Amino acid sequence: MQILPGMELQLVEREVFSLVDLGTPGLAAGVYSGGDALLTTAAGTACVEFGVPIDADTRFDIASASKQFTAACVLLLARDGRLSLDDDVRTHVPELNLAVPVTLRQCLQHTGGLPEWYAVVALTGHPLEGMNEQRLLEVLAGLRTTTFAPGTDFSYSNTGYVLSAVVVRRVSGQSLAAFARERLFAPLGMDDSVFRDDASLPLPRLAYGYANEEGVPLRADTQESVVGAGGLVSSVRDLAPWFGFLADGRVLGTDLRDALLERAVLADGTVLPYAFGVYHHEVAGRPAFGHAGGVPGYLSDLLYLPSEDLGLAVLSNQRVIDPLALNDRLARLLLGEPPASLRGCPCPGTRTGTTP
Repeated sequence: MQILPGMELQLVEREVFSLVDLGTPGLAAGVYSGGDALLTTAAGTACVEFGVPIDADTRFDIASASKQFTAACVLLLARDGRLSLDDDVRTHVPELNLAVPVTLRQCLQHTGGLPEWYAVVALTGHPLEGMNEQRLLEVLAGLRTTTFAPGTDFSYSNTGYVLSAVVVRRVSGQSLAAFARERLFAPLGMDDSVFRDDASLPLPRLAYGYANEEGVPLRADTQESVVGAGGLVSSVRDLAPWFGFLADGRVLGTDLRDALLERAVLADGTVLPYAFGVYHHEVAGRPAFGHAGGVPGYLSDLLYLPSEDLGLAVLSNQRVIDPLALNDRLARLLLGEPPASLRGCPCPGTRTGTTP
């Protein structure tokens, strides 16, 4: 287990506890190195109504941070030779009526110009409650135009990841949840991680989601059962093996890890910070990559600094504390750098691409 010089893990615990009042929704945080959790800590309650405390095994909806796991599933199928990232998505989903080809690579790297599905269903009057993959696909089949010529620009859209989940089902014969369980989570030993493709089913140790209005927590659980763009449920303890994979490709292969980190390139040669479900950026002058997420009742952020082999995860069941800003602050504390205030840290729009 690698311990970074000057690391003060107590600072992380102190910071987390300072942010959450007793009896309110809260968060869990993890610090990782060498594929192990150096620290897991939690504050607040998973269920305000019954006073159930959050701990390292509490599961949260990690929202758009799920995208790296969906991308890994598609990359596995590409490695198996069962599809190509340059396939037109219509090859696998022929009911789509898009007038121009959009590749799987463009779906996963947000360069296909696909309209955002949340906006589409709002305009068409379809309710989020009870929305599942098949119902949404029937809506998306009506799309004919893209917002720009595919491959010429970047626009974050959850639609490409939903379609990628459909492709996984069509090509593998398994749902994204089943395929990810068999090819990602079981090999890595991530027994608590699952794509929640039926939000109506009770899930053990899942924190209830809350919003906040004038200091009063209000229930705000996830309504839809669409996965791919989001929908992964996990815990800070269960994420440790994933950070080990991000470090050196263990278990799943360095080729898969390297493919996941390959940046998008536009038709004019512009290299983008987005790869496959992760954004490349810097923290305290050091290279980093990660992804945050947000859905009603939940926020999350997964962050990894490869030069330090330092991973951080913040998962929450409230929307008051920004996990992305908190992770930036925690990373600086652990690196012995001057920590930015939570208000001064990057806002969610800088690298989250969160779902509404």
